Amino acid sequence: MKLLSLVDILTITACVELATAVKIAASHSQVHTSGCTRDNCLRAMIARKTAATPFCPGFMASTATATTSLGPWATQCKMNHSRISSACKCMFPPTPT
Repeated sequence: MKLLSLVDILTITACVELATAVKIAASHSQVHTSGCTRDNCLRAMIARKTAATPFCPGFMASTATATTSLGPWATQCKMNHSRISSACKCMFPPTPT
C-alpha cells in the first residue's frame, strides 16, 4: 500500500475545493424562484430565459399599458401584465439598495 505524499494530498484538496466552488457558482447562475408560484407564466419565462433576460428589465422599468408588448409569454401569462411582472420579479429580483 502506497502512502500519499504531501503534494498528492494538497492536489486532491485543491481539486475538491475547486469542484465545490464550481458547484456553488453553478447554483448561483440558476433562476432564483424560491417563494414564487411556478405557474405557466413563470415556467414559460424560465424555459425562455435568454429571451426573458433582455425583456424583463425593460418591461419592469416601463409603465405597462394596453399597448405594451407582452413578449412571447402572452399566452402562458393569459395576457395579464401583473402575471408577467410577477414572473419577471421572480426571475430577476430587484437588488437591495
